[in-house]
Amino acid sequence: MRTRRLFTALAVASLTAAMAAPVAAHPGQHGPTEGHLHGPGAWGDLQLLGKADLTDTDDLIADVAVDPRTTYAYLANWGKATCDANREDGDPDAGAYVVDMTDLANPRQIGFIPHSQDSRPGEGMQALQVDTKFFNGTMLVMNNEQCGKNGRGGVSLYDVSNPSKPVKLSEHFGDRANLSRGDANDTHSAFAWDTGDRAYVVTTDNFESGGPDVDILDITNPKRPRLIREIDVDAEFPNLTQTQLGLTEVFLHDMVVKNIGGHQVLLLSYWDGGYVQLNVDDPANPALIGDTDFSHPDPQLLESTGAARTAEGNGHQGEFTADNQYFIGTDEDFAPYGATNFSITSGTNAGAYPSVPVPGSAP
Repeated sequence: MRTRRLFTALAVASLTAAMAAPVAAHPGQHGPTEGHLHGPGAWGDLQLLGKADLTDTDDLIADVAVDPRTTYAYLANWGKATCDANREDGDPDAGAYVVDMTDLANPRQIGFIPHSQDSRPGEGMQALQVDTKFFNGTMLVMNNEQCGKNGRGGVSLYDVSNPSKPVKLSEHFGDRANLSRGDANDTHSAFAWDTGDRAYVVTTDNFESGGPDVDILDITNPKRPRLIREIDVDAEFPNLTQTQLGLTEVFLHDMVVKNIGGHQVLLLSYWDGGYVQLNVDDPANPALIGDTDFSHPDPQLLESTGAARTAEGNGHQGEFTADNQYFIGTDEDFAPYGATNFSITSGTNAGAYPSVPVPGSAP
């Protein structure tokens, strides 16, 4: 979960000088909480330009999206811990803050887009320009995760061409295979892209996690979106997993799509399945480009502690670099030290038993 309390606007300063400085001049990147930002200032080599304090509640902001004009931002308000606090009328809880960044030194909230009762936006917030015969303007994409008996899943689309007056295009659309559990399947994340004459969105289907949990929808007409493809990645493209190492939690967590060399490339963060790239020039018929494996043993753990353990996996989120030569993947480790089997050497229960990693455990 990406969590933020303060919305901040930052500018990069002295990047070239920082890159040219000797490595020894930088503080260590492990150990205490201090000294993790390169550079002399409080924000390292970044300059704080302004901030807007939107809430007094910690861990409330789940995601941030900036529209193509770079003058407005949309922040996902995850909502309070109690689901009954999320409501559509009165003082809505879960939804999206709309922030005007025209004056970077003084960003300010200008609106709020409420979510449905018992539904929360999470890590699927995105603003992009869409130009099809049915819609031309800036579109806001938001996922919906259920948190109560009235929760509704799927994805919601808004026209935010005028950010101060957002217009709902459609809401809670997605895979409706489990209508007994809501209007559309619970959706953890979403990412949309425009191909020129058509537009699509790919979503993480929580209700089918570990199975056909990659859902692709055609949103060319954002008022009438339709599901065109479901993908069970490790079933359709075998030999992507490392289950022999115990990396068995294989499901989609997050994804991005980018036009690279004239092709639409979908990068899936597939938890214990690593990172998977698919060609989605034809989203209804994706083709495998390649995938990654986790190194065995975990190289960082081996280097820092000398302990040889299987990597935890947990491919959480990836982003392509600006030049498209690489992508940066982030693994969300909960028990980075891993665990090995343990043995009882005497008595009636003697034998080898599996261990379960506990978050924060040490070798």
